[in-house]
Amino acid sequence: KQISESLTGRVEIEHLSENTLGSINPNQAYLKVKQALDWIAALAVLILLSPALLLVAALIRLDSPGPALFRQQRMGYRGKVYQVYKFRTMRTSAHVADEKEQAITKAGDARITGLGRFLRKSRIDELPQMINILRGEMSWIGPRPEALVLS
Repeated sequence: KQISESLTGRVEIEHLSENTLGSINPNQAYLKVKQALDWIAALAVLILLSPALLLVAALIRLDSPGPALFRQQRMGYRGKVYQVYKFRTMRTSAHVADEKEQAITKAGDARITGLGRFLRKSRIDELPQMINILRGEMSWIGPRPEALVLS
């Protein structure tokens, strides 16, 4: 088998049934502990950073008209659809005809605000996703949820 795998560059499906930990599907105890740790960490971050998060929300409102939070439909683990929360980093008045074009941001995109550029680079724009973690829709570590229009 190793020779055929080396020659073809393909791995037989039977080799993918188990990983070094014994199973591709983690056991329920692991998932419960992981979910509890995710929840505790997200709650701690929200409590500790709440003054800073309120300041960022106020700065966004002062920087450009529109809501402080951006909501987008995402497809997460096992195809579950939910709304992800982020700090808004783009102008709301920017109209783009195609939904896919609107979901994709290019380097130097004119829709990104000055404050938004900083929030994106520092990843501060993603802190409201702690709400999604508390709701059990996301995890600290796991598959990246894709915008629904792109999935």
